[in-house]
Amino acid sequence: MLRLFGVQEQTERVYRAMLEAPHADLDTLVATLGLSRAEIAAELDRLAEFMLVEPDGSGAAAFLAVAPDQAIEALLARQEEHLAKLQSQVARSRSHVTNYVQSFVDSRVRHDELGFLEVIDEPAVVRSRLYQMVRAARFSACTIHQGDALPAEALAPSSRLDQELLDRKVSVRFLVSASSLAVPHWREHLAVQSEAGVQIRVHTNPGLQAILVDDEIAVIPRAGGSGALILHGPDICAPLVQLFAEQWTNGQPLGLDAPLEPKDQFSEARLRQVVALLAQGHKDETIARKLSTSVRTVRRLVAAAIAELQAESRFQAGVEAVRRDWVS
Repeated sequence: MLRLFGVQEQTERVYRAMLEAPHADLDTLVATLGLSRAEIAAELDRLAEFMLVEPDGSGAAAFLAVAPDQAIEALLARQEEHLAKLQSQVARSRSHVTNYVQSFVDSRVRHDELGFLEVIDEPAVVRSRLYQMVRAARFSACTIHQGDALPAEALAPSSRLDQELLDRKVSVRFLVSASSLAVPHWREHLAVQSEAGVQIRVHTNPGLQAILVDDEIAVIPRAGGSGALILHGPDICAPLVQLFAEQWTNGQPLGLDAPLEPKDQFSEARLRQVVALLAQGHKDETIARKLSTSVRTVRRLVAAAIAELQAESRFQAGVEAVRRDWVS
């Protein structure tokens, strides 16, 4: 139950034994748990590091177990402090990444004299330039997927950028071809993105491949090869903005034919099962395989479990699940 906090099974066994026998000495713990004195001593040191035990006040090298509710609060505080440090490190890393991307792009993009056009020859540079533009978007980011689905390996980076836009209240819209929905990983990805807040419509023939940012920057592929052209300015981009608006109006919202989940899909037993697998460190994809369901459904189950446990995050849901004995 304490594995969520990094406490190993044997260390937790010692802690549980101390809770059940508060006055047990070292010899008693040795006899109860079948461990050597050296092993017990080492586990007591680990418990002290986790603040799960404290000196008994007698002056001897003896410990008492800290009450579970107090112990979990202390562990939770440590985890939150650790997460705060990680978030700070991530923020600093993003700042450095932005500078590196700028250097990479500047040396590989050709510009016209008036600043209306960028010419890019390499696909890797196109991706980096898109990263810059999407992160700079102020109110909208629209994508027309003319043909095939994106490859599976491209979905995770795309999802991260989409989520960043949504977090900043930027409108994100996808117009995709009906034929692309035949690819399972793409259809599931679109369903997940739709639930996250991306607006998606399906068109029989979207017409072209393009990305529009704030109605004043457009990215279109170069004819007959790799690379892209980037157009700047509302006047130059206006025809593409108009085309997107017309195609969007003629498109059909995604998911009108999606099957409903079984009625017992979100039962408490099912939610407990998902939380238990999360507590074991499994990712959504692994849980989906174990439960013979889709990643989309797993994420819906996780969201339902968080709501049921009245938590604000997966981590807090794990803590609350421990308190309710959902996780053994």
